[in-house]
Amino acid sequence: MLELVAASAIISIAIVPALAVMRKRVLASMDLRHYEWMHCRCVAVLEQAMATTAACWEMNTTDGVLGSVDSTPFRYMTVASDRNSVGGVPGKLAVVDALVFRDSNRNRTRDAGEIEVRMATKVAKTLTYQEIANDR
Repeated sequence: MLELVAASAIISIAIVPALAVMRKRVLASMDLRHYEWMHCRCVAVLEQAMATTAACWEMNTTDGVLGSVDSTPFRYMTVASDRNSVGGVPGKLAVVDALVFRDSNRNRTRDAGEIEVRMATKVAKTLTYQEIANDR
């Protein structure tokens, strides 16, 4: 009987806190995997938006679903604008912004607390981009 009490005490003192720490590390590892996945997708979304903007010089906003990881949906949004207020020059320089986020509550909008990756770049309007796009 004394051995059973001693074993229970050891379990509650040593193993239970260790399991709690291990659970936190597993969750952190999942977040890290999601960040890596989102970073790769954000680069792809940004490159697609850059190519579209350079080819036809259309300033627009797009959004959609990228897929799921660990049954959690991920969404994206891109914004292309040549307004001065965002750092562009009308008709000459566009700012392309890409956002990828984990839609934890599945409401299709970016909420506080949801992890995200955001990237932005600028695209200059040149005839070369448009000529190459129109030749295809």
